[in-house]
Amino acid sequence: MPPKAVYIIPIALVIILCSAGSYFAVVGKKEASKLSKVDVSSQFASVEGQCTIAGMEHSYETIRRRETTSGSNSGHTYDVCIDKVTYSFTVNGDADGIVYKSRVAQSERNSKKIMFDLGMGGTNNDLCTPNENDGILAYDGTYIADNTPFVCEGICENGTTVACWKSVETDFNEEWANCGNDECYKLVDPAVELSLAEEDAGFKETLGYFLIGLGCAVVVFSIVAFFCCCRSKGKEVM
Repeated sequence: MPPKAVYIIPIALVIILCSAGSYFAVVGKKEASKLSKVDVSSQFASVEGQCTIAGMEHSYETIRRRETTSGSNSGHTYDVCIDKVTYSFTVNGDADGIVYKSRVAQSERNSKKIMFDLGMGGTNNDLCTPNENDGILAYDGTYIADNTPFVCEGICENGTTVACWKSVETDFNEEWANCGNDECYKLVDPAVELSLAEEDAGFKETLGYFLIGLGCAVVVFSIVAFFCCCRSKGKEVM
């Protein structure tokens, strides 16, 4: 008889894959259903007087990513600079001159493939500080391609008048809107935020079904392996 581990490991793997898959599939489908009922035009309105950029907070960090190819141990490792930016801004015509904060925008630059990696810890590389000799580019803002589409293409300079939006509802705090401040004044078009949220929900649902399918594949493989093993053992006995 095969050792117990031969049975326990596949069963545990199937339970983990199917449980995780079910979670993501249900959550993704639920979020997608909820988002499909959102009417952006009835929840947000353009600010007539627009807004003025008052400042920018910029943090950055070089991180190491290890990505494996699905179904194998192969993959690639690379270092990349992660930029996080938040803008402060005022609403034109606001007598109180309240300064609001935008939501955080994250983007990447200066990706560098690592040929040899021990698979431990982070990285000592600095891919954030500009260096022309090493081809390390400076931060030049966020763009629609980065899925962080502020109203400015690139960097929003101080004093720039920009389009902005505000929730028409009081205490609006829907997660998909990614407000950034309690009043939900935004420097990102809410319609774009909704589109990004829908993409995220779709990804979760797809990931869920993929994990469930992977779990089913493990079941089939385990059954085939079991019968092949038993058949082989039977031949040895004869």
